[in-house]
Amino acid sequence: MPLPVTLTVLFGALLAIAQQRPVQRPDGGQIPPSKIDATVKQLMEAAHVTGAGIAIFHGGHVSYLKTYGLRDVEKGLPLTIMTNSSNGEGIFKPLIDSVLGVTSFPFDWEGYTPYNLLPPLPKLKSHKRVSLTPAQLNRLVGRYALTPDVVLSVTVENGSVFIQENDGPKQEFLPESPEDFYSASSSDECSFKLADEGPARVMVLHLGGKDVELKRLP
Repeated sequence: MPLPVTLTVLFGALLAIAQQRPVQRPDGGQIPPSKIDATVKQLMEAAHVTGAGIAIFHGGHVSYLKTYGLRDVEKGLPLTIMTNSSNGEGIFKPLIDSVLGVTSFPFDWEGYTPYNLLPPLPKLKSHKRVSLTPAQLNRLVGRYALTPDVVLSVTVENGSVFIQENDGPKQEFLPESPEDFYSASSSDECSFKLADEGPARVMVLHLGGKDVELKRLP
């Protein structure tokens, strides 16, 4: 018996599209929804898949989003749509309405808050960037260990500080003081414990109101 498939959709700023439009091709042509549907159903039949979902992106935006089939054939249960978004619960009702229209679904479960009634997100902390000398920046350069398997590397490139976790992407951090830094692209913050002279010995990550210390590696 074919295995049921549960679709997980990662939500950005766009909800599911009730009436699909043709998808724009890179060469300027268009793919009609009927052709997409036929192709997906043909592939599902060939792979013996009972349920699937696709999202097509164009220009950084979702241009086509649709689910197909069932997640449980025996019980006739439709495909489940889930989200890992922090506001996923709040957009559940408008999502279902856009896909299925008006339903009798009991949305008002305990603790449910519609998206338009959610409290505003807290404002990001304001920062004031300061200028540091090359000597001040170079005191921070080094590798700091959270665990044996998690090491943050601090480098200075063209007068800017970058922090990299293992082999991950580098993230630029801007100085508020010789010890305190904030991310140029997120809400991340960190500090360094400095002695009177010499390199920093400890990096402190500020995570959700908690401070996590990473010791400098030799």
